[in-house]
Amino acid sequence: MKENDPTVTRLTLAGTAPEEFGASSKRFRSAINTIKFSKDGNYCALGTTSKLLCLFNPYRGRMLQKFQAHGLDVVSVDCSSDNGNLISGSKDMSCIFWDVETAKTLRRFREHRAPVTRVLFPGVTSTVCITGSLDTCVRIFDTESRNQNKPVQEMNHATDAITGLASKRHYIASGSADGIVRVYDIRKGQLASVDLASGTISSLALSHDCESVLVNFHGDDGTGNKYNLHDGISKTGSIKLVDLLTINSSQPTVLQSVSDMHKNMQFQQDCCFNGKQEDHILAGSDDGHVFRWNILQPQTSFQKIKLGDGDNPITSVCNHPVKPGKFLATGPDAFYLVEDDVDENMLLDADIRTESTTTNKKRCLEREYLPGAYL
Repeated sequence: MKENDPTVTRLTLAGTAPEEFGASSKRFRSAINTIKFSKDGNYCALGTTSKLLCLFNPYRGRMLQKFQAHGLDVVSVDCSSDNGNLISGSKDMSCIFWDVETAKTLRRFREHRAPVTRVLFPGVTSTVCITGSLDTCVRIFDTESRNQNKPVQEMNHATDAITGLASKRHYIASGSADGIVRVYDIRKGQLASVDLASGTISSLALSHDCESVLVNFHGDDGTGNKYNLHDGISKTGSIKLVDLLTINSSQPTVLQSVSDMHKNMQFQQDCCFNGKQEDHILAGSDDGHVFRWNILQPQTSFQKIKLGDGDNPITSVCNHPVKPGKFLATGPDAFYLVEDDVDENMLLDADIRTESTTTNKKRCLEREYLPGAYL
């Protein structure tokens, strides 16, 4: 089914960073690993392979702030509910809790014994953060605690690396390279798990009512390794929508399935819903495309959007938290703003009212765009 082509804006680190941040340095020519909208959708944060975490206004194509404290690649990031803090995870086995306005480190969590793969704030509060790692553990940290940054809870039920993490209300869902989805009910203290026999999990996303979970699986690469011995594994990649109300039964219900359409074999690919409407599914592909499937008829009603080159995969996808027809995607060399309807108000040049009276343009940009300003 052919749908109207959206508007795609391509942005790069070096092309959008002001000279005050040293845009000519090698740090701004590094690959991009992850991207995440703020909770109001007015700006985004992205992590790079050059240990750099950046804050952007994607609508005007400007970098607002940079955060430097990690020792290796930044692979995951999330924004707090009040947009005043960030949490980032890195291959240096640490997670950092940042203050957005000052770019200072407020907390550093070092309890993981392997590279961190996923970090997030739960949807109900930003006083705690949830992290997953290659050490097979999911940990919960209190961002306001003074107890030497120790985790308040640790879940070590997985037998392989944590590759997917999501949280809504009082549920935490984790996906592992062992192919099992685990859903923790924090209020009841219960764990429900399901093995869909579809290979290694690449990422997952919880629905807003927490009654279903979207699971993205790696395809069979033909090497015959231990994760690809199940029958019926997709050759290129698959996405399944699983009913969590039947997760404790012997055969959990798969509400919808998409297979052999997007390529998910070499890289960790994100998947998500299109906001609270949840009538479409978004996922990247190894061949530089983003797929947007209709959740009712994914095999016949879908959109294939070309963003990067064939050798540049789209690994991270994040939908706008309020507007369903707007999302961000990242490739190694650039990140993309994709919009069905362009908001002209967001494209207007900034009215920097104090630029003529100050010599520090960097601080002027911060006052204009950071949370609590004019957006």
